[in-house]
Amino acid sequence: MCKCNKLFTYFMWKDLETLDPKELPNTPGVYAVRIKQRGKPISKIKHHVENFLKKTNWKPFKQYVQNRINRLENIGECPIIYIGAAPNTLRGRYEDLCGRRHTALYPILALLTANWKLQLGYKQTTKTEAKQIEEELKQQYQQTHKTLPALVKR
Repeated sequence: MCKCNKLFTYFMWKDLETLDPKELPNTPGVYAVRIKQRGKPISKIKHHVENFLKKTNWKPFKQYVQNRINRLENIGECPIIYIGAAPNTLRGRYEDLCGRRHTALYPILALLTANWKLQLGYKQTTKTEAKQIEEELKQQYQQTHKTLPALVKR
């Protein structure tokens, strides 16, 4: 267990791949993504994605995805790899993560296709509390680890 685990004591955790969006509250909150089980090494994941990206000349897309995939190199011993806020609804933000639009979509997809098992944890809040609690969690995480979570760090 990581020493920052206490920050997420009141979170409800679900396996990311089997989570049905209907299981999530349609209310605001904060959420995190954590590693349940590691799969293939990051170097192999990055190599696979780079080979995939070579198949297109769509430069802005390649740059965007490569930037996000490079964040995988930040994964260390701590299982928490993302912390975010859902000021509208937790369900809606999860749906964003499933493909609508989310900064962590490509790195999470790359991990899942490389046999990593991930979990989504969440805590319901009010709309005004969501961003505030997210910032507090990130600050406390950074105090503990001297860096932000792997997929948050730019």
